[in-house]
Amino acid sequence: MRGAPVAIPETRIGNALPAKTVFMVDGLALGGKVAFESGNYNEYRCGPSEQFAGFTWCQRRKTESSPRGQYSSSNSILHSADGTAFYVNRYLEPAFFAGSEANDDINRLSLKFGTARIISMPRQPDIPNGVIAVWGNIVLEPLDGSTVSQLAAGQDVRAGLLIDHIGNFRRSAQRGLPIYRIGGDAGYVWAASWNANGVGTLRFLTTDAAALAAASGTIDRQVPSEQAPASAPVVATDPTPKPVPESTPAQAPPEPPKVTETSAIMQRIRETLRRIAEQRDSLPNPQLKTRLDDIASRLATASDKMEIATLRGFLRDCDAALTVFNEATDFREVTAVASRKMESVEAALSKLSFDAPLIQEIKASVEAVKAAQSSGNVVSLRSALTKLNQTYDSEKLSRLAEAKSQGFDSTDSYEEFKANQAKLSKSGIRLNHR
Repeated sequence: MRGAPVAIPETRIGNALPAKTVFMVDGLALGGKVAFESGNYNEYRCGPSEQFAGFTWCQRRKTESSPRGQYSSSNSILHSADGTAFYVNRYLEPAFFAGSEANDDINRLSLKFGTARIISMPRQPDIPNGVIAVWGNIVLEPLDGSTVSQLAAGQDVRAGLLIDHIGNFRRSAQRGLPIYRIGGDAGYVWAASWNANGVGTLRFLTTDAAALAAASGTIDRQVPSEQAPASAPVVATDPTPKPVPESTPAQAPPEPPKVTETSAIMQRIRETLRRIAEQRDSLPNPQLKTRLDDIASRLATASDKMEIATLRGFLRDCDAALTVFNEATDFREVTAVASRKMESVEAALSKLSFDAPLIQEIKASVEAVKAAQSSGNVVSLRSALTKLNQTYDSEKLSRLAEAKSQGFDSTDSYEEFKANQAKLSKSGIRLNHR
């Protein structure tokens, strides 16, 4: 039996939902249209959704920096064939919170979205703070005990769009923390957790689960729980919770398996070491491989006999490994964008039969992008791609081609000729071409 919709505590922030509320994440509104030809959209890896028939699933991962430190970001979009966004999500790890910043964020969003419904996280020894805030007509349903037990054991599960406090469904299940399925209509969810140092995770999303189910139908799909990040939606076999007949007494779901903090940390360490072994050789440059080797050598010394404070220190190495993998993914995504750009630029240059300083500058920028691709360094590649985008101007190139066809060496001399011709045309005088 699926759990009933969650009873939200009485804690509420803000006023009633405004009449015309626009739920938006990173500039894209729920129900808005993606710009297929934009540079921003080209940064995403997109393909037919395996979970929602007729929909496209897009994801972009980046390693970014802030004054407080480096962090990984993941953006996800689920849109229909005409570009209408039905799900927009952003996930940050680590996220940084100081003082009352979490409450300030919720208050700020409540000014736009109205009353916030708050679900506080049960206190954890290493993560004392956690909250989920919900706006609009979204309904959260606790996962049933059987599904939670499967998640904790690392089994494949069939669930719906999910949300938890810490951004990791499997770890939440192992720790006995609540996991919710997102249902209802249009709304916005903000979920965060952080330790005593203000370091944790942040996820915020907007979706309309009912509209998505109606537009796509529901597709069963088994999703490995350890591969289901907080940023990735999974599809429920039954998008609408069914009421329990009055004659059938509701039964409490079974308790999830009790997992100690030591065993949970050791499990994450083993998963990280397994991923390093499987993916190390596919990394794009030797520097990333060296970083992973150093991390693996430290993680290999971990033991469940160690003090819990010592074991917690290994979680930083697990996070560092995640950063390396995200950098590798980021490099592959930027490489795909750079390859498309170079292909279009070289195709345009191949149609020109003349040479000029501008042509040489563009060709040099193309070669710089190729060299950065070979180096495997995402920072160098981004810089080279930016330089190519600045150097290559299709309109400027077209004007140069026109000037050359008229016998001029540069666009400036051609534009000067046309300006003089325009001034003299009224008197019937016409300048000769060069």
